[in-house]
Order: sequence, then structure tokens, then C-alpha cells
Amino acid sequence: GVLFDAGHGDTGFRFHTAETALRQGFLPDTLSTGLNRDSILLQRATMTNVLSKFLALGMTLPQVIERATVNPAKALRRPELGTLSEGSEADIALLELRTGAFGFVDSGGAKRSAKQELHCVLTVRNGAVVWDSEGLAAGDWRDAGPYTNFK
Repeated sequence: GVLFDAGHGDTGFRFHTAETALRQGFLPDTLSTGLNRDSILLQRATMTNVLSKFLALGMTLPQVIERATVNPAKALRRPELGTLSEGSEADIALLELRTGAFGFVDSGGAKRSAKQELHCVLTVRNGAVVWDSEGLAAGDWRDAGPYTNFK
């Protein structure tokens, strides 16, 4: 079979096209960043940004999470990935669904406003914390003791 991926990078995503496809019931099988040399520094190339755009387009939270976890693992024939089942690698992204006023930009520079966005709070890769934007895994600063950059 053929699988369809959003592959949003620097040139491959337009709100108009995505909205038209979704309205006709054509949902992507997987969602990804399409990250390449030209899009690596663009804010719109992050995974949470791509997922947030599809939320803004009307997909549900379970739909976008499935297309960023379980479905890509199946496509790669790696069912042990993309799940939190016992015995699987501890690859976890702790996402916060924020509400407010947000703006998202597509590859053509068009803006779409939304009332929700996903924000990555913590990432665990193979059991180790690799991203901790809120300091959830960090100790309190008062308990850190003396420290210095001098060697």
C-alpha cells in the first residue's frame, strides 16, 4: 500500500491544501517535519509545531498523536517503537496542550490562528532525559551546592 505523510519542512505544506484534503476525509497516515538543510532553523519545522497545525486544521489530539507515534513505527516495521508497552525502549515525549491565542505559518508564509498548541515539556530517549524545558527532572537550585565554570 501507499502511505501519505505530511512531511512539513520549508516548502511542502500549505494550509489551503491540507484543509481541502482533511475536509474530504483524506487524513495523512503519518505526520513529520520533513526536516532538511533548508528548514532546520525554521520554527515551523518542529514536531510540536506540525502537530499543532493539524490540531488547528481540525484533527483530534488522539489522531495527531497516533500519526506521530504508532503509525510511523508501523510504517518502519518497528512495532516496538511508538508505544509505551512493557519492554519497549523508554522514548517518551511529555506534551502539554496549551490554550490561548497562537499563530502558525505554512510554507508559503500564510498564517493560521488557533486556540491550542502542543508544547514539549520533557523528552526521554532510551531512558535518559534529553530535553527538560520546565526543569521537571532537575533538582531544586537551593540544593545544588556551589558550582563554577572555572576548571
